[in-house]
Amino acid sequence: MSETKLSLYAERMKEIVRRTDVIDAFLDRRISALYVPTTVESIYLQFRNILELIATASLIVNKSAEVALNEAGRRKWHAGDILDAVEEVNPDFFYPKPVRAKKSHLPGVEYDHRDFKGDYLTREKFTTLYNVCSKTIHTVAPFGPKARTKNYDQLLKEAKKWRARIHSLLVHHEFRLVGDNNMYIVLVRDEKHGDPIVWEFAPVD
Repeated sequence: MSETKLSLYAERMKEIVRRTDVIDAFLDRRISALYVPTTVESIYLQFRNILELIATASLIVNKSAEVALNEAGRRKWHAGDILDAVEEVNPDFFYPKPVRAKKSHLPGVEYDHRDFKGDYLTREKFTTLYNVCSKTIHTVAPFGPKARTKNYDQLLKEAKKWRARIHSLLVHHEFRLVGDNNMYIVLVRDEKHGDPIVWEFAPVD
């Protein structure tokens, strides 16, 4: 993969970190948007932007998906549409795969990477959160059968779970490319590394 693509991918991960920090500041009550509804809406607006960053990061490393989007006239650029397009060209690795570093038992290998088995933002939960964000940040119709009120306290409580799932997905994850046998591991942020870093691993015969 070109260094440009790697740097663009890492830059989107860095932007996700920045926006997660904003969410944390709201959840920790270090900042507010004056009252509960606008605070909750601000949090879910950040969630929606994070989902779009995840989708466009996948598009960066699967460039042919952008061609497919344009050729099909699919210019809505809905985050779900982008992931669907990426999946069409790269069905095995169209979405980040959460992994964790473990001490290796192989001679000469200090660490290897294992699949993360805990709760994280799966592709299905991605869609669920995107829909929740859309409903939360838009004003509801005042009349009719679809008229409803928003439970802001419940949305605030759920925001902590969504934030944790995004972190579990991205903090240490793998992605691969069509026609590329290499594996790319991304460490988004930990105590030692401030900015996201990307490692490239070539297959060993």
